[in-house]
Amino acid sequence: MNDLRLKSIFDLLDKNYFIPSYQRGYRWEKRQIEDLLDDLYAFAKSKKDVESFYCLQPVILKPCDSKTIQENHLNSNIDNNKWYEVIDGQQRLTTIYIIFKYLINKENVTLEDDFKKSLYKISYQTKSDEEQRYIDYPEEYDESTPNACFVTQAYKDIDAWFAKSEAPKKTRGIILNCLTNQKKDEAAEGYVQVIWYELPEEQDPIKTFTRVNIGKIPLTNSELIKALFLQKREKNEIAEVQQIQISKEWDQIEYSLQDKSIWAFLNKDLIDMPAHIDFLFNLMGDLEKERIGVEEFNKKYGTDSFATFRLFNEKFTNATQDTVKNEWEVVREYYDTFMEWYSNSIWYHYIGFLIYCNKPIIDIYKLYKDASKDEFLTSIEEEIKSVFPEAVLRTTFLTGFPGEDDFAASNTKEFLMNIQSAWSGCFPYSREEDTPAYDMKKRVSPKVAQKRADTLCEIQSEITKSFLKSHIGKEYDILIEEIIEGEDGLAIGRAWFQAPDVDGSVVVRYEKDIPEQNDAVQCGRFVRVKIETASDVDLNGLFICDSEKNSSSYDSELKFAPEIQNK
Repeated sequence: MNDLRLKSIFDLLDKNYFIPSYQRGYRWEKRQIEDLLDDLYAFAKSKKDVESFYCLQPVILKPCDSKTIQENHLNSNIDNNKWYEVIDGQQRLTTIYIIFKYLINKENVTLEDDFKKSLYKISYQTKSDEEQRYIDYPEEYDESTPNACFVTQAYKDIDAWFAKSEAPKKTRGIILNCLTNQKKDEAAEGYVQVIWYELPEEQDPIKTFTRVNIGKIPLTNSELIKALFLQKREKNEIAEVQQIQISKEWDQIEYSLQDKSIWAFLNKDLIDMPAHIDFLFNLMGDLEKERIGVEEFNKKYGTDSFATFRLFNEKFTNATQDTVKNEWEVVREYYDTFMEWYSNSIWYHYIGFLIYCNKPIIDIYKLYKDASKDEFLTSIEEEIKSVFPEAVLRTTFLTGFPGEDDFAASNTKEFLMNIQSAWSGCFPYSREEDTPAYDMKKRVSPKVAQKRADTLCEIQSEITKSFLKSHIGKEYDILIEEIIEGEDGLAIGRAWFQAPDVDGSVVVRYEKDIPEQNDAVQCGRFVRVKIETASDVDLNGLFICDSEKNSSSYDSELKFAPEIQNK
């Protein structure tokens, strides 16, 4: 039989609460913490009838069996080591716990002496002994500890809330009384209750967790999917270890995707999500929608925000632990792919460019799937050129770095010939004191390093000549940088594909005696130029007209997020 009753926070003390692996970690933010404290304070200060109380949302639990207690090494000296598995309400329980920790520290109170109660204990299935310490002692950690950041920040937010009050010590006393009063006290401050919903030991907590939360806004597809991944299907040690491992890896992925630069790389519009791992599941849902067709997908899984959850729910119907393992490996494969893109300096900029040109990441992923690295690089270069036909690639090479052998030098040479970068810089390695490479072994002789650099320069020279010839007969907006003194109608400028100081320039011919041309060709202005000839590094062109880019209304459509721009 289910046990439904109202219990005061005072009644929740002297108990033990077990947070299973299918639960998300503590995630309450400043706004939610302040809202709770504001409500508690307003209630405590309000005029109340006898037995008035403030009621929190339900807490759903079930007693832990002896096997769960033993396997998770749950030990407590309170309540005869009886534990409750928290199915719903752990965010509120943890927040109240942190508030108690703060009040106990600041007021120097002892619940055992002052209230004949012990503060309840919370144990997380996914936390090591060291990680559990930041739950028990949140004041000792800071936000730099990855898995402690939400708990420690909550402690700081609580401190900040009390500090804002006119009389912090008095306010702390009011909140403490509010949390420790009982129904029988009938105190002026009132008392705080929760709806206690206790399930029988034999009831499946995962199914209850999913049913309770499927219509709840704070929970997302990913959190419901997590419950599916961590549902107990086989009672053996391997399956249980696998569940713990998935839960830990899940948290690691979420923590990584919360990184602002990674998130900016994957999302053009920096769309925020309560759980960023949802990005992976949304992508998997989109791929399935493309595979079976939009109409069939919508028919099977719906069009609301929980469609992806229904997709995975179907996958896991009558699933074995091997099915779970295989599906999780797919999730990891997506995550590992995106981390590889992010970590590869060339792919980072190429893919980042495509994403910010509105290329769907699902299309980029399909180019990557089942392709070699060289094939993928070629594919995304072609995609860039399809989005931006005149896109220009630039490379820089260092030859003769310690450890570079003939095979590595040959690979660099082949890479340059394959990539066909329009411009390239190359220089031999030189040994410099106070650098990490100074003491490296397998040094390459300066003569060999220079020879390899000369080879690359020769290859690049031919590529650049061909690149420059391709511009003959075309018109470009040229930024004028210098007027050649002593020459009639000659100026030096730069096209958009020429980097300052390192690439060639455009020599612009114009009629100095024609006022319109003479006025237009000024340093810092754009002019329209037709390219007539090309040398080894420079282009020569003829003035056509003034450029519309000089208009103050001109605005480039190509924009980058700061995280990408500054990478």
